[in-house]
Amino acid sequence: MAYPSYETYIRRTRLENVRANLLLNAQKMERHYSQQHRFPSTVAAADLEQNTYFDISYEAASGDNFRLIARPNKNNNPNENRYMQINGDGIVSVCEQSTGEEANCYVYK
Repeated sequence: MAYPSYETYIRRTRLENVRANLLLNAQKMERHYSQQHRFPSTVAAADLEQNTYFDISYEAASGDNFRLIARPNKNNNPNENRYMQINGDGIVSVCEQSTGEEANCYVYK
């Protein structure tokens, strides 16, 4: 009975940790925007704060926006089926995606 509670705690902790990484990376993107008046068209993974349990990637969106996505690293986080993302408006969301289905996302609080 204790194991499911522990696993839930670990998964929640890992999401909070990657949320902090996403917010830090979003600050980097905003800093770039304030200096260059545009978001970068590409960002190398080496330029992003990475996480042990999630792989963080950057997507340039149309116009003055971007999206950072943290997908679970299956080697270090095999039981996680959710991914987290943040956009240029600062909205953090968690998404669950079943095989062949559209992602079900909700705002992370």
